[in-house]
Amino acid sequence: MRIAYVLAAVLGFVSSGIAADSIENPIYATWAKLKPGTTVVQKIITDSAGQKSETIMTYKLKEVTADKVVLDLVTKSKIAGMEFEAPAQPYEIQKMTPLPEGKTKEDVAKAKPEGVTSEGEETMKIGGKDYKTQWYKYKTKSGDFEMESQSWTSPDVPNMTVKMVSKTSGATASTTTLELVEIKVP
Repeated sequence: MRIAYVLAAVLGFVSSGIAADSIENPIYATWAKLKPGTTVVQKIITDSAGQKSETIMTYKLKEVTADKVVLDLVTKSKIAGMEFEAPAQPYEIQKMTPLPEGKTKEDVAKAKPEGVTSEGEETMKIGGKDYKTQWYKYKTKSGDFEMESQSWTSPDVPNMTVKMVSKTSGATASTTTLELVEIKVP
């Protein structure tokens, strides 16, 4: 459940109320400039009520067209001492996406989340290469749960997310960290 929430934040925008305006999807733009065969590896570590899990997500660029990119996503998880691997699932990212209601094109282009409390810039090193990132600290609340997060994004990184740390308080406290591990370009 927690991984699904993080994936939604990483792979796209939650579409609660969509305006009629369309914009170029910034996630599409990060992949469209790369060659098929490019691989991106991200790791998610979750600690919830003392139970730790780890998920490795490997994205492989299969196809780039003028309207979409097609990726294969392989997920390997370790949960409660057991290992699971999901076979490659195709994932399409459309070039054009509706502008979420209440968002500006600049907010979407920078992957600026709701509830920002502070922001800045930081250079982060991935696989020996420096990436200039924009970071945001933000707070969200849903029912009895409050979440404090920080995310680092870069338009030079496929999927844009370099790192994200989220701490949830409420009935079950948890911490989830997503980190970009590797980018392989053919």
